Amino acid sequence: MSPTIQLSAAIYKRLESHAEGFDTPESVVERLLNSYDRAADPSGEETTAPLLYEPILTRPEPVFYPNNIEAFKRQLLHHKQATRRITYQDGTTKLGIWNADRMDASSSVQGNINSGVLRDWKSKGIVRVEFAIDRNDLPANGGAEDLHLIEKMDLFQPLEDGRFTSGYWDLSEQEAAAWVGHCVFFHRAQAEPSHKGGQIIGYERASEGEYVGRVIFLVHGDEASVGVSTPAIGWQRWIKRV
Repeated sequence: MSPTIQLSAAIYKRLESHAEGFDTPESVVERLLNSYDRAADPSGEETTAPLLYEPILTRPEPVFYPNNIEAFKRQLLHHKQATRRITYQDGTTKLGIWNADRMDASSSVQGNINSGVLRDWKSKGIVRVEFAIDRNDLPANGGAEDLHLIEKMDLFQPLEDGRFTSGYWDLSEQEAAAWVGHCVFFHRAQAEPSHKGGQIIGYERASEGEYVGRVIFLVHGDEASVGVSTPAIGWQRWIKRV
């Protein structure tokens, strides 16, 4: 009979961040142990293994829509509220309303944010916070610049002029469109550097076959996008938005 191990919710969530595809908790633990073992000195003497989860966090700089803080403040004072979106270390997001009834022309937007939503930001796990006067101005990709995807099946189709297609991704129409013009990096595992990548220049949806309805990205390949690593923080199984 196998022993039963109880984990806290926090530790279990950390294990989930290392999962790939249909990993079980046991396979994730085994892979992490293997990684730890490989860090041991070949002579048999164990060296200090690298931490598996050591994010370097800095206070997030608020992102505004419109992106000029003075223009944002003028509209905020007029409308007296804005939509707020918080992104956390585990990749989840939370929408809310920022009420600005008590703010006036002498109020500091940055000061209110620092003493409000960003108070104790590190313990809360906040990595990004956005504010939009018009909720529709919040980009579908969370305002991220780069996209990282787990691609172990090599479902790439080479085209001319260094372009290729990559499928098949379970993304909404809004998010797929929001990634056009951004960089994408393909990894075989979360802990491995990218083996392919480039700039997304378009997309379409599969019209037939096993993956009908899934997004196919059209990518302009770039050698500079190969060998790029990203910390474990922020992965949601097969996708990470940075």
